[in-house]
Amino acid sequence: MRVLFLVTCATALRYDAAQLEAWWNASAAGPGDDCPPEDACRRPVAPPRVALLLRGESFRASAAQHTRDTCTEKSLAAQARVTATHYRLIEWMEDLGFGVDVYGLTRPCHGGADHLAGPRLLASWYERWLRAPLGLIGHRAPAWGPTSSLQAQKQFRRVLVMMMRAARPKPYDYVLMTRFDIAYVGTPPRCLLAGAASYSARSLRAPFANQDFLQLVAGRHVCRWVCAVARSNGCGWDGCMVGLPSNATCASLVPKHGLAQKAPEAWWSRQSSGEGLPAPLAFDAVPTKEVVAAFMT
Repeated sequence: MRVLFLVTCATALRYDAAQLEAWWNASAAGPGDDCPPEDACRRPVAPPRVALLLRGESFRASAAQHTRDTCTEKSLAAQARVTATHYRLIEWMEDLGFGVDVYGLTRPCHGGADHLAGPRLLASWYERWLRAPLGLIGHRAPAWGPTSSLQAQKQFRRVLVMMMRAARPKPYDYVLMTRFDIAYVGTPPRCLLAGAASYSARSLRAPFANQDFLQLVAGRHVCRWVCAVARSNGCGWDGCMVGLPSNATCASLVPKHGLAQKAPEAWWSRQSSGEGLPAPLAFDAVPTKEVVAAFMT
């Protein structure tokens, strides 16, 4: 029988738009020194917990990369299917005895719906596991660096790390960072959540071009990874994983392209009943859920 690990409102992190903007602006300049001591990652914590950090655009209008319009009727079907795979991933972790805390940072809707409709729906879908209100970064947020998309990705990761550390100073047993639009279509091998190995998307057999799909960091290496993410220059793509030990034998148990992948085009068709999708499945049916929005005007 599965045990559900719930986070009550009394233990959840509270923050506001000013704090979210401060995290974003601080991430542009660092600081790289604001990291816990290395031995903090070696202290045992019970019961075991996993932090699931979800970032990036959600409710994309199509499977195409860099799609600007979001929160269309078809995107609702696709995002619901992706979220259902996240449910199964979380339940797999819980079946192994881990509690799961979710932290999320996304973009507002662009095009088809009210700007907050998509984020509020995500907050409803992940409510059981959210350790902090879902954050969203508007497109007016300042960006730095010659490659704005890479820099924005760095800043999304930094803000999520700051949010996680503010909510829970104690280290997690594992931290999994992935994207709202990435589907987990297979059952991972149990060895991924055993031992001190860490994994990038490429070490788990994703193609080179998809190296930003996921990063799974074992607890004893979280401090080193956090420092790599938070330092002033940041680290591009899976560069934050450089030097962390992996387990090739365990990674080989993941079928090629068989764990984390982009949603197939067919998922943008209207959903049918009986698919195990989260509800509600309409933007206008969402009860008001708390989200924290920054850089919207």
